[in-house]
Order: sequence, then C-alpha cells, then structure tokens
Amino acid sequence: MSITRNWFYRIRENVKYSPLAYFIVFLFILLLLQLFYITVSRLHTPIIDYFGRLGYGLGYTKYKLEFVVTTLKYVLIIIFQLLLIMLGTGFYGLNLPSIGWRVPDSVKKILAAVAVALFYKFVREAVFAFYYKSTPCFSIIPGELWSKLHNPLSYYFLFIIPFAIPIFEELFYRGFVYKVLEEKTGWKGAVIVSACLFSIFHTEKLISINFEIFLKGLIFGLLRKWDGSIWSSVAAHSTGNLLLSWFSFRA
Repeated sequence: MSITRNWFYRIRENVKYSPLAYFIVFLFILLLLQLFYITVSRLHTPIIDYFGRLGYGLGYTKYKLEFVVTTLKYVLIIIFQLLLIMLGTGFYGLNLPSIGWRVPDSVKKILAAVAVALFYKFVREAVFAFYYKSTPCFSIIPGELWSKLHNPLSYYFLFIIPFAIPIFEELFYRGFVYKVLEEKTGWKGAVIVSACLFSIFHTEKLISINFEIFLKGLIFGLLRKWDGSIWSSVAAHSTGNLLLSWFSFRA
C-alpha cells in the first residue's frame, strides 16, 4: 500500500501544474467505466445462450440462470467501480471520508432525503396524469414483480436494484466525481456537471442524454452538498428505485 501511495504521490508531483492531465485522467476513468459497463451488458445475452444448456443440465431453469448472470454482471460492475475509485482517489490525493463515505451528521437529513424522493415521484406522476388524463389523479398498487416471485430475477429487481446498486453509483458519481469537480469548479459546477455525467453514462450506449436522469442527478447532487456525505443522495436514490420496483403508479 505504501508503494502505491508513493507511486501516486510522484505522479501528482509531476503533473500538479498540468490541469489538462487531471482532466484527461478524469475523462479516462469515466470512459473506462462506461466501456466496461457496455461490454458486460452486451455479453449478457450471449452468455445466457451459451451456458443455457449446461445450466439446464444442472437443474437451472431459464429464470435462475438469468438471475445468476444478471447478478454476476452487476457484481463485476461494482468491483470495477471500486477499483476505479481507488485509482482516482489515489491519483487526486483523496480518501473515502473526503468523497463522502463517512458517518452522516444527522439521520434527519437522510429521512428528509427520502421525503424529497417521495415528493419528486408524486409530482412526476401527477404531472404525467394531468398531461394524459387532464386530471392529476392516480392510484398506487403493488408492482407486477410481486406476482412473479416464482421468477428469481424478480428478487434482483425488488432488492438488489433498490438497496445495493444506489450505494455504489452514488459513491462513484456523488462521491468521487463530485469531489474532483468541486475542487476545480466549486459545488455548483460539481452538482451540474456530475448530473450531466450521470445522465450521459447511465445507459448501455457510449453516450446518451436522458433529461429525467439529469434532473435526478441534480437532486442527488444538491442532497450531497447539503449533507456533506453521500448517504442522503443514497437514500433518495434508493427510494426512487424502490418505488419504481415495488409499486405501480397508474393514472
């Protein structure tokens, strides 16, 4: 570990007067993560097709095999994210507490973040209901996944997506990415640019823009600034994913 730290220290000393080098490394980390995400996502279906017969021979159903492959895909993505965070924090001279991975100051802030996510969801659904039905009325019912518990993949969407994935996405975007940008642009620039990057690199395409994901990124970034740790943004992110997985909003 000390050898790694000394190596990163020497690199920082050599490029400390080169903002371009900092930008190139930052962009390289983002592109590397997205390319890895695209690669493992595109290998998803071929892997299922290739190992399908072997899996069936071992007693795996199609659903079980898809659950295993999907879960393994995101485990690999999470591991790769953590490796890039280690690389980035070492290069920029950061540590986990400095990027927001620390005990939150107040549980009230986390509860407030949950309330913000709930408010956003209800406003969004009301706007859509009003636009399509001319009345802001909608009902909330259990999502379709609850009727498909015989499919192991349902458990992935019901529990892994709401509770596990937001932690690591927030650690990367509202943790590492936000902190690097904040040191160069201030917190306002960090909120806006990290939201843009969150939107651009949030699909299986190399570059795409989704306005709603950008809007959510702004909310998460503001919560990150308000809290000082990533846990308020994690709470809001998890709440949004949970509402999407667990419930159905019908106008």
